[in-house]
Amino acid sequence: QSNFNNAVGYADLDRVPPGRILLGTDGMSSDMLGAAQFAFLAYKGLGGGRRDAFDLVRRMLVENPSAYLSSLFGRPIGRIVEGAPADFAIFPYRAPTPLDAGNLVAHLLYGLQPAPRAAWVYAQGTPIVEDGALRGVDEGSVLEAARAKAAAVWKRTLARS
Repeated sequence: QSNFNNAVGYADLDRVPPGRILLGTDGMSSDMLGAAQFAFLAYKGLGGGRRDAFDLVRRMLVENPSAYLSSLFGRPIGRIVEGAPADFAIFPYRAPTPLDAGNLVAHLLYGLQPAPRAAWVYAQGTPIVEDGALRGVDEGSVLEAARAKAAAVWKRTLARS
């Protein structure tokens, strides 16, 4: 999204091995599902290439990050198996149509949009968000400090212009 916004181009996904494609956000938003939806629509809208767009999104959101992080940290990440860290999020979602492994990506791209908020988030088995509320952190104080820091960064940046 940021590349399209700044007109700096985009990756030709048909030239990248499918197992090496990752997805991220860098300032347009922190909405990974929104970024996945944009990538899906851009890929299809710009010609679609040779690959199944739903498979590309599945790889970008599930398989590839898990494989990359597992190799980076030397332990299983992104899998619910014994010995793996219990990192996961739960989103409230009432599927309007039957949900199964064959249409999961379509539900992620269309059913959970726009920008769902996780109701529960666990990191290494410890609850971080419970029933939509961040545990152990005063969100108001964090946001206030972030706004003050952002204002200072902008002031320094504009002073250099």
